Amino acid sequence: MGSSAPAGGSRSRSSLGWLGTGLVLLVTLAWLSAVPYLLVGSGLRSPLRLATADAVHLYVGSAMVVFLVAKVARVGLRTAVPGVPGLVLWQRWLSWSLGLGYGAVIVTGALAFVPWSPPVRGDLADAHLIASVWMVVPTTWHVVHHRSRAYDRLRRLSAPRWVGLVVLLVPIGAAALLGRAAALPTQTGAGAAWRPAGPQAFLDRLALTPDRRHLVAGGAGLFVQRVGDPHWRRVGPFGADDPVLGLELPARGPYAVLAGAVDGLWGARQLDGPYERLPVQATDVHAVAVDFAQTDTVWASSDQGMWRTTDGGHRWELLSSGLADPASAWSLAWRGQSLFGSDGQAVYRWTGDRWARSSSQYGVVMLDPGPRGQLVASSMGDGVQVYDGGSWRRTQAGLTVHNHRSGPTGVHVVSVSFGAGGRAYAGTMEDGVDASLDGGRTWNQSWPQLAGDGVTWRVLPMGSHLVAATDHGLLDYRLPTAGGAGWWWWVGLAGGGGVVAVFAVWVSRSPIVAPDGRARRAMLRRRPRPRR
Repeated sequence: MGSSAPAGGSRSRSSLGWLGTGLVLLVTLAWLSAVPYLLVGSGLRSPLRLATADAVHLYVGSAMVVFLVAKVARVGLRTAVPGVPGLVLWQRWLSWSLGLGYGAVIVTGALAFVPWSPPVRGDLADAHLIASVWMVVPTTWHVVHHRSRAYDRLRRLSAPRWVGLVVLLVPIGAAALLGRAAALPTQTGAGAAWRPAGPQAFLDRLALTPDRRHLVAGGAGLFVQRVGDPHWRRVGPFGADDPVLGLELPARGPYAVLAGAVDGLWGARQLDGPYERLPVQATDVHAVAVDFAQTDTVWASSDQGMWRTTDGGHRWELLSSGLADPASAWSLAWRGQSLFGSDGQAVYRWTGDRWARSSSQYGVVMLDPGPRGQLVASSMGDGVQVYDGGSWRRTQAGLTVHNHRSGPTGVHVVSVSFGAGGRAYAGTMEDGVDASLDGGRTWNQSWPQLAGDGVTWRVLPMGSHLVAATDHGLLDYRLPTAGGAGWWWWVGLAGGGGVVAVFAVWVSRSPIVAPDGRARRAMLRRRPRPRR
């Protein structure tokens, strides 16, 4: 009997040690797979696709659940553990803190993968990060205290256990290769690199033709690309000395292209031209709007105010009554049958004979059509507002507010574009590109690194890609594939199932639970009695 207890205690210490060692290894892998998120959160590029990091992180988190539950079940909340002599109180406090702390890490991490609204997911991600950072101290203490034993166990790892580790790690590689977007930064598209994909010159206008067959970029020149063809061709008389400031590609009417420039307004009946200067006495034309019902009616904003023609561009009249500052007339856009415009002081609606103030948002440089017939106003200093037909409301939660010693203090957005599935992208003056998953109600700073390349004037979603017009040229970005709930259930089950398979290999060689007193007595009764 004297020899049976020590043997059980040895097996108990061994199983407990292997549980602790395995948990530490998984925690290390979880931290390493979290590095890409920290880099992206700091505004840097990730060397690993975030979709891959999502797969690895979730798989390892699922495996940690099994290890943590097994270790807590083995140790419990007792101050003494059968078969493990000499366990002092501070070690028990450390074990309790590890169990509770990593429980919080796992719960917040799992909840952050659930598709709540972006603000809730953002708060859960912050809670997950805070809990993980707090666990650095007890985990480091635990590893330092048991480092020699852990190293000795790994050094003496037997072949079956190596097989078990391979069984555990192989699904990680499969999940990484087939990674899908799951975390909030990944779903907004963050993490990868923008690459030059067109003219490398100043570009501040970007639009698709109505048939979506051609992409047109304007700035220090006017450039046209057939979608799917990597080659661009330059058209029109525009250049660095006479850049394109406004761009309209009408679906109907006499002109296929209307381009505002420093020296006036130009039109062409085909993308490749020829381009003719229209007889309007305007300079610095920043916006053009064509009446969809009466295509011969065209509006243009300029540094003289608002101009209109009703005969396809032959005769023009200056209509700036009601504007507070006609010299700063800037953006124009239709919402249904109503025409809206802006100057440096406010946003206005054309009533038929004058401009009536619609909102007091200042510095509006772009009016974009939004989902469900909305109109979105982007401002250099006064953020983003949305008009739904009744009133204007702010929609800039998550956008960065800048406090300048000189110049306006506030949110500086220059355009908003909308894609499928409620996605929206905001080009900004100083923060690169922000993304939204809920139609622009809340925003996430996804690509702040673009701010180092100047202003991002327009981001255009094109299927699985984004195209951006910036101060230094055209950039392209490949979006990750979004993952459905079924995909992530399979990854989670693979993580838990992989650990169970490893345990099945290990249990035959090192029992996880030491025999209790009743089991020992049963074993002793089955032992043959020595003859006298």
